[in-house]
Amino acid sequence: LYVFRELIYDDSKLTHGLPSQFLWPLVGATGCWILVNTALGVGWALMVRALGSEVGFIASIILSFRTQFAKYLPGNVFHHIGRVVLAKQLGIKAAIAGAATVMESIALVLVAGLIGLSFLFTQGYGIPALVVVVSGAFVLVIVLMNPQLRRKLGITQSLKAQHLHWGLFGSLSYVFVFFLQAGMFILFAGVLAEPLQLSFVRIFEMVSVTWAAGFIVIGAPGGVGVREAAYSLFSMSPEMNVNLLFVASWMRISSVFGDLFCFGLSVIFLKRPQKSN
Repeated sequence: LYVFRELIYDDSKLTHGLPSQFLWPLVGATGCWILVNTALGVGWALMVRALGSEVGFIASIILSFRTQFAKYLPGNVFHHIGRVVLAKQLGIKAAIAGAATVMESIALVLVAGLIGLSFLFTQGYGIPALVVVVSGAFVLVIVLMNPQLRRKLGITQSLKAQHLHWGLFGSLSYVFVFFLQAGMFILFAGVLAEPLQLSFVRIFEMVSVTWAAGFIVIGAPGGVGVREAAYSLFSMSPEMNVNLLFVASWMRISSVFGDLFCFGLSVIFLKRPQKSN
C-alpha cells in the first residue's frame, strides 16, 4: 500500500513509456533474474558438497528453477521446503538438503550485510548490522565445524578442507546474485526521465540492503512490498523516492516473469531431474 501510494504521487510514472522504453529493460532484467535463479542453484549445489554430499550442478539448477516461485506463497518458506522435499529425487538426505538450504540463507544474509554495512554505518545502524553479520558468520562456522551438531543433523561425513572450499565458492556465487540485481536496477534507472545519478557502489549497497530487508521479514511472500519500500531509506527527496520505488516495482515485475519462466522450463524440459555427479 505504501509503495502504491507513493507511486501515485506522480501518476505519469505509472504509464510513461511503458510500450517502448521499458520493453527491452524488462527483457534484460528478466534474463538477469533467470541468471539469479541459476546462481542460486549453483550455490546450493556447492553448499551440499561442502557438507560432504554430492549433487550435479544441472540438477541443482533445475531444482532451483522448480521451487523459486513457491516463495510467493504466504510464509516465504515454501521454496525452501520444496527444495528439501524434491532433493530426495536426487538421492540427497533431507538433513543434508535442509542444512544446505539453511547455509544458503545464512550466506545470502551475510553477503548482503557485508556489502550494505558501509551504508548502514552512515545511517547509524552499523553496530546492530555488524552484530547480525558476525552472529550469522558464527552460526555458519558452528554448523560446518561442530562434529556433534553435524551428527545431530544427520551429517556423518567427515569434514575435509575441500568441503570448506566448496562452501567458499558457494558464497562467491551469492555475491554474483547481487551484481545481477544491481544490473537490473541500472537497466530500469537508465530509462527514467530524471536520472538518479547514483554510483555503482551506491546501487550495489541499495540492492543488498533492500534484498536483506525483504528476506528477513518473516511471512512476507517473496519479500513483496517490503523490499520495494526499503528503497525509501535511500531517498533524499520526494521525487527521488518515487523514482526509486518505480524502479524497484519494475524489478519485482521482471523477477516474477523470470520465476515463471524458470518454473515453466523445469516442468516442460526436465520434469524429473536425475542425479548427476
